[in-house]
Amino acid sequence: MRLADHEVDLEFASALRNATDHPPQTTPQIRELSDRVSKAEAAVKADQDRVALLTKRVAAAGEHEQENLQQQVDLARAQAELDQDELDDAKEDLIRAGGDLRGKVQRLLDEHEATQHAADAVHSEAARSNPPDVNYLADSLAIQVRAWNALREKAKQLREARQEALEAATSLSRRHDALEKQVEAEQPQKQDVTNQARTGLKSNDNPTTPVSKTSTAATLASLHHFSDDQKNLSDLDKRVQDQQELGETYASWINLVKIRQQASAHGMIQSALWILLILLIIYLASRVLDRFFTDLTPERKRLVTLRAVIRFVVQVVGVLLILLVIFGPPNQMPTILGLAGAGLTVALKDFIVGFFGWFVLMGRNGIRVGDWVEINGVAGEVVEIGLLRTVLLETGNWADTISPPPDSGCGTSYRC
Repeated sequence: MRLADHEVDLEFASALRNATDHPPQTTPQIRELSDRVSKAEAAVKADQDRVALLTKRVAAAGEHEQENLQQQVDLARAQAELDQDELDDAKEDLIRAGGDLRGKVQRLLDEHEATQHAADAVHSEAARSNPPDVNYLADSLAIQVRAWNALREKAKQLREARQEALEAATSLSRRHDALEKQVEAEQPQKQDVTNQARTGLKSNDNPTTPVSKTSTAATLASLHHFSDDQKNLSDLDKRVQDQQELGETYASWINLVKIRQQASAHGMIQSALWILLILLIIYLASRVLDRFFTDLTPERKRLVTLRAVIRFVVQVVGVLLILLVIFGPPNQMPTILGLAGAGLTVALKDFIVGFFGWFVLMGRNGIRVGDWVEINGVAGEVVEIGLLRTVLLETGNWADTISPPPDSGCGTSYRC
């Protein structure tokens, strides 16, 4: 974090140097605003000097002179405040017009430093209040779909917020223009009040000259009124810039969300292609099995059951792979496999015994179709050897009976 902050500070320093070395191209509007800033700076400098001079005279004056001098100090400070507000408004107008890149960069730097002090508290509060983002780079289709929907909703909210910021900037700009017209209409009155204040300040050469308190109070009230108007203009300029910068920030976030949404969509397409590939492999494996077991000799008909077993295994593996693509691997895979294996063993114990019994029957010393055997007291010719049952043609009554393989647990029943 410290390295990142240091990098940002260096970037701001470089931007300030570039703004100083490469000023923007001047236009008539920028030249007019620059002249206005220069005049306001000169007026502020003169006001500050006058306030400093009068403050020293108040400290050195006698009791009879301090009252008049203090009134002059109040007038000088009010005039300085008004000129400072005009300077701030002129600078904000110049920044909005694009004629003061250094001022804009400096403003961003001040905002960065102010935000940096409260970053830890903001981050901790955001971590508690905001839920974590869905992983848009996940390997499972379900999470990718949720991430895509969440990003789409976030992009919608950001677009709405950006539109609100732009509308707010437009509304504030209208208010600024209306107030600016009002200030321009009051310009003659403000000039008269300024002249009255300067006339009153000329009495500082003769501190013993009495000054009307009523006139001074009226002049101070007028100066404060005009100063408030200039403050409002400057604040509106800053608010317009804040809303415009907020809109630009929202636009950057929207682009970032779009990139993440595209990555999530690519992951969804990739997962869908994996599912199609698995289905294709299952289909091709089934066709290969059908083709391989089609032309079997009568002696090898017992392999038909093996085909069913292989097909079942292929389908089960395919379904498991598709589930892994959709939901991803479980977090506790060994535990889940162990519990699932134990449950399947208990539930399918008869199937497992019959399955392994079938392998015994199919072995080298096992039985074949056409053999004469006796199973659990039933004698006859072997007609079919299945995975879970063996079909005998019982001698004597030619009835089809079904006898289980060895160790099947079916006892002496004819049909299992």
